[in-house]
Amino acid sequence: MKKVITLIILTLTSFFLMSCNASGAENSIKEEITTSVNSEKANIYKEDYLEAVKLIADNYIYLERKLDKSRKDFLNESIEYANSLDWSGGEKQFIFEIRKLLSKLPDGHVIWSLDKELYPRDGGMFLGLIMTVGKDNKVYVGKIYDEYIDSISEGYEIVKIDGKEAIEEIKSFSDIIPSSTSYGSMELAARNFSIEYPNMPIRDELKDVKIEYKDEKGNIKETILKWKECHATTNFEKYEENNLVLLTNGIKPSLEEIPKDVQYKNPDLLYYFRTINSKKAAILHPRDFNNWNQNDLDLTFKEILNNEPDILILDLKDTAGGAFDQVLFLSHIIGINKEFKFFYDYIDSETKMRTSGIGDFNFISDKIDFENVWNGNVILRINSICASGSDFFPRWFQINKRGKIIGMPTTGAGGGTDVFTLKNTKTQIYIPLRERIILGDDKPLEGNSIMPDDFEDGSLMEILEKTIK
Repeated sequence: MKKVITLIILTLTSFFLMSCNASGAENSIKEEITTSVNSEKANIYKEDYLEAVKLIADNYIYLERKLDKSRKDFLNESIEYANSLDWSGGEKQFIFEIRKLLSKLPDGHVIWSLDKELYPRDGGMFLGLIMTVGKDNKVYVGKIYDEYIDSISEGYEIVKIDGKEAIEEIKSFSDIIPSSTSYGSMELAARNFSIEYPNMPIRDELKDVKIEYKDEKGNIKETILKWKECHATTNFEKYEENNLVLLTNGIKPSLEEIPKDVQYKNPDLLYYFRTINSKKAAILHPRDFNNWNQNDLDLTFKEILNNEPDILILDLKDTAGGAFDQVLFLSHIIGINKEFKFFYDYIDSETKMRTSGIGDFNFISDKIDFENVWNGNVILRINSICASGSDFFPRWFQINKRGKIIGMPTTGAGGGTDVFTLKNTKTQIYIPLRERIILGDDKPLEGNSIMPDDFEDGSLMEILEKTIK
């Protein structure tokens, strides 16, 4: 059976594969929900909230570590809180309370997703740009969608948001959707600040956003960003021609660097070539650790080897997670063949039994057989969107001292996740039940970012110009 670290596929059907339009947010909001609901419906929301509480108390593997309290105390406190509410606020109150509940768990794998019947809006909303946090702890414009904004350019520093220091506003926003580490929380918040998913609304209402930014001459200017309806896709070949927002395969606003001359045998294993300081570099960008197999990777490396590069660059910027199969495939094809052994700590979602011990993935590695293996120099780029499989691979790469790591620290999210559906509202809750710690590692992956050898936040070509000598 495939050992999945996590495969988070949110139900975003209404958010995908349709062109954007410029109608304002006021046209996309459903009729105002009545301020109160009858007692029967109120009880439904309370029941589902309590079910979510019980699921967390029974299954969340990191509960004691993250909350510094016992499962019993968490359960009792949450029940007492739920009983103190009258639950007459309807859908809005339920969404607010579920969001508040899960924000207590700083974990990159703890996610919630509404059933379509509870969507507060029919589609996604977008401010027209994607933000990112630099290594200097400042907020920058990572990507602009020109159909929205023509006064700002990529690379501009965002100084203030609604009158507050930009980095402080991003920090406050990260408290609503915390990830496993401060690096992961801040970058995720920066990416999600300008987008609102219909299935996971982060804001109670959408208001215009005033930003102050610094242009290329250092002048401070301001503009008003307005929410507009938009749709998105993970298809990097289709988003530009259809005016879509590009998402990573992990369903996050993407800042992947995908050039026009990219090649592939599998569209989630992208590669291209560049000459940098007289050295020929092969750049491989896996878009995830899930949607490709051993044969896809072997064929990809056949083409890479045929081009006789001097160095291999593994670009994991914004690479989504996936399965340990792909982690081991990529490890083996660059010559990391060491046995992958780990300490495990599991909670069985059916029996609630907790077990721990030592395991391995020999049942995967014993079947790995590549014809095209790279034994030369490797540089690995990571960033703070990397989680799960794209967290485990860099850690394994680092432990085995396979090459230099550049970029920004990873998310540090390592839990194996199951999905639970609440009885009444059909809201989905993603809860990690499994922890694996690589034997020989000095700390668990969860809550500990992989640190690069060189902290870099520029474009890949800019970084490689400094790195490859």
